[in-house]
Amino acid sequence: MKLHLLFLLGMLFITVNIFSQKEGYNWYFGNNAGLNFSSPTPTILTNSKIDTYEGCSSISDKEGNLLFYTDGRVIYNSMHDTMLNGSNLFGNPSSTSSAIIIPKPGSYNTNLNRYTNYYVFSCDYEHGSNGINYSEIDMLMDNGLGAVLSTTKNIHLMDSATSEKITAIKHSNGCDYWFIAKSFNTPFYHAYLVNSTGVSNVPVLSSGPNMPNTTGEITVSPDQSMIAAAYAHTFHIEVYDFNRSNGSLSLKFYDSTFTPFGIEFSPDNSKLYVTQILDSNVLQYDLSLTNNNSSFQSSKVIVGKCTGNFTIGSFTYYSGAIQLAPNNKIYITNPTSNMLNVIEFPNKKGDSCNFVQNGQSIGAGLSHLSLPSIPSFYNTIEPHIIDSSKSCSLSKVFNLDNYEGINNINWEIIDLNGNTLLSAIDSSIAYTFKDFGSYIIKAILEKCYIDTLYDTISINSNYPIADFSSLNSYSNTDFHIDFVNQSTHGTNYEWYNSTSLFDSSFHSTLNTESSNTALLICLVAKNISNGCADTLCKPVYYEPEPILFLPNAFTPNGDGINDVFLPVLNGISSFRLIIYNKWGQEIFNTNNKDEGWDGTYKNILSKEDVYIWKAYYKSKTKTHLKIGHVTLLK
Repeated sequence: MKLHLLFLLGMLFITVNIFSQKEGYNWYFGNNAGLNFSSPTPTILTNSKIDTYEGCSSISDKEGNLLFYTDGRVIYNSMHDTMLNGSNLFGNPSSTSSAIIIPKPGSYNTNLNRYTNYYVFSCDYEHGSNGINYSEIDMLMDNGLGAVLSTTKNIHLMDSATSEKITAIKHSNGCDYWFIAKSFNTPFYHAYLVNSTGVSNVPVLSSGPNMPNTTGEITVSPDQSMIAAAYAHTFHIEVYDFNRSNGSLSLKFYDSTFTPFGIEFSPDNSKLYVTQILDSNVLQYDLSLTNNNSSFQSSKVIVGKCTGNFTIGSFTYYSGAIQLAPNNKIYITNPTSNMLNVIEFPNKKGDSCNFVQNGQSIGAGLSHLSLPSIPSFYNTIEPHIIDSSKSCSLSKVFNLDNYEGINNINWEIIDLNGNTLLSAIDSSIAYTFKDFGSYIIKAILEKCYIDTLYDTISINSNYPIADFSSLNSYSNTDFHIDFVNQSTHGTNYEWYNSTSLFDSSFHSTLNTESSNTALLICLVAKNISNGCADTLCKPVYYEPEPILFLPNAFTPNGDGINDVFLPVLNGISSFRLIIYNKWGQEIFNTNNKDEGWDGTYKNILSKEDVYIWKAYYKSKTKTHLKIGHVTLLK
C-alpha cells in the first residue's frame, strides 16, 4: 500500500477581503465630524458640512467613494455642497433617526458599477408635524453630483408626530427592500415594500407593545433576520424576528432597562448592545443562549461605561447612538467629546468584547448623540471567489462564498495574455491547469443587476512530493528502521508512526520491538513558501533477521549421536536444502525443514569426504541463499 495525500495548509490562493461592502465606508455625523473606514483603523474626515445633534445618514458607491450625506433636512453631495434641490427636507436635528438612505431597485447602472437613484427617507421628531416622508435622488444629474427630483420630494408616507424610529432591510429576493417605521403612540410597526416601481403606500402592519413618547434607536441584525428597538422614556427594549418575504415582525425578546437609547447587533448576530442615555453603562445581551425570554434577560451584563456627558436642565446625557462599522467594531458617542468609545470585539461575550473608553478620535468634530444611520445590509460581506478544492495540484474548483440574490453565474478562466481557457454557466467551475503561473478567474453575476467579480490565482510549481525508503537492522531485542528522505520541494518534514509524531528531522530512525506485522509509516513534506503539503504512507515490515545454522561435520555411524546433517532454523517461513558431492552431483534435496541428510545416496552410505550444501530460505519479506560445506566422518 502506498498512499499520497496532497493538501493545503491554511493558505488561500485567492485573496479574500474580510471587510464588508464599501457603501458604508464614509461616516458624516454630529458637529462637522467624519470618519473613513477604507482601512482597518479609520481616518478622520475634516470636510463635513453636517451639524446635527442626532439623526443623519451617508452613502458611498461600491468602491467606497462618497456619494452624499444628510441630516434629514439638507443633502450634501460629494463636493460637500448642498445637493441640487437638496434642502428643506422634513427631517429634524432632534430626531433619533432623522434620515436613512436606500438604493432604488432597478436603477443599477452596470457601466457605472453603482445605483443611479436613491431614496432618502426623512423622519421628523416626536413632537413635530411633518411625519415620515421620502425623496428620490438621481445621481446622473448635475454632472454626477446628483439632484433631488422635484416630482418626488417630501412625499408623505405616514404620521405627523413620529416615534423617531426608521430603518431598512433587504427583501428575501435580494433585489427589493423593506422600509420600516414605528408609528407614534400605537403598537404598530409599518413595513413598506420598496421595489423597482417605487415605494408602496400600503404597509404591512405588525403589532408590538404600545410605547408612547418613544425616542431611541432601531436597528437590524447583519443577517437581516432581526430588528431591535430601544424606548428611552419607557425604559424598554424589544427584539423581533423579521420575515423578509412578507414584511412581518414577531416579538422574540424584551427587557426593562433604564433609559435605553442606542441599540446595535454584533457582526455575527449573537450579541445585542444597548447604551443608556441617562446612565453611563453599556449593556450586552446574549442572543445565542435560547429563545427563552428569561434567559435573554438574565444574560444582560455591563461591559463598559461612557465618560462623556452634558447637562440640559435637570438631565445629564452620557451617551447616544451606537453603530456597527465596516471594520466589524462598534462605535459609541461621547456627547461633548471629540472621541468615540469603541467595542473592539463585539462578537465576544462579556468583558472579552473589550470596551475601550475614548478609543477613537474624531478630530475637531463633536459627535453629540449622533452617528449615521447606515442600514446593516451595507455592512454584509460581498461574495468572493474561493478555491473550494483547496488543492495544491493543477486541478481546481472555484465557487462563491455567498450566493444570496444570485440567479446565474457566468464563469471565465483567462490567462495573462487575455486568452479564455474555459467559459461556463454554473454555480461553480472546475478546471485542470496545464501550466504553472498566474490566471484570472472572472465571475459575471446575474442578480437584480449584472455584477462582475475578478480574482487572480497562482498555480505554483513548487508543490512538495513526499517520498522515502527504509533500511532495517536488528540487534538483541532492539529493531532499528532507518528512513531515507527522498522528497522534493519540501522545506519541513514530519514522520508519523500511524498517527503519532516521532520525528521532525530530514532523515529519521525509529527504534521498536520486532514484530511480524507491518508498521504504517507516514512522511509529511511541507513547503512553507506556498502553504502546501504532501503525505506519503507506506507499510514497513520490522522483523528480525532469520537464523539458519548448519554444522560443519556429522558422523552417520548409527550411534545415535550426530547421525544426521540437520539445520537449526528461526524466523524462516520456507526452506530448501540441496547437497552436492565434490563433482557437483546432487545427492540430496529436501524442502522439509525438519528433514536432514543421513549421509546416504540411493540408500548407500556415502564415503567419508567434504560435501557442498546450498540452503534457500525465506523470511516474511526476503528470500535468502546460503552456501557452505560439511564433512562426513565415519
